[in-house]
Amino acid sequence: MTQQLPRDVLSFENETYTIDVNVLAPKLGLTPVRFQSEMRDGRVLGTTEKGIDTDEGRVRLTFRYRAKSWAVLIEPDGRIFEVPPPEAARRDSGIPNPLI
Repeated sequence: MTQQLPRDVLSFENETYTIDVNVLAPKLGLTPVRFQSEMRDGRVLGTTEKGIDTDEGRVRLTFRYRAKSWAVLIEPDGRIFEVPPPEAARRDSGIPNPLI
């Protein structure tokens, strides 16, 4: 895990996670206004993965825009960590990924 983020950058309501656009947008190389526009147009994508087995209770959120991606891991106790996106983690570990 790379960096712990403040808990107030994330909210969870009605089964939906929301991350502060002022934190997320720059991670994808965007301003908050541009981020919202690109998201409305379907160019910013987000994925939610819920852990199973030994990762039960954890959630990983991954956001992608063009060639950039950013991910956070939410621990069961609510701590939030910036982590390598899934592709970067595979690439750095030497595990082949046919999508790269």
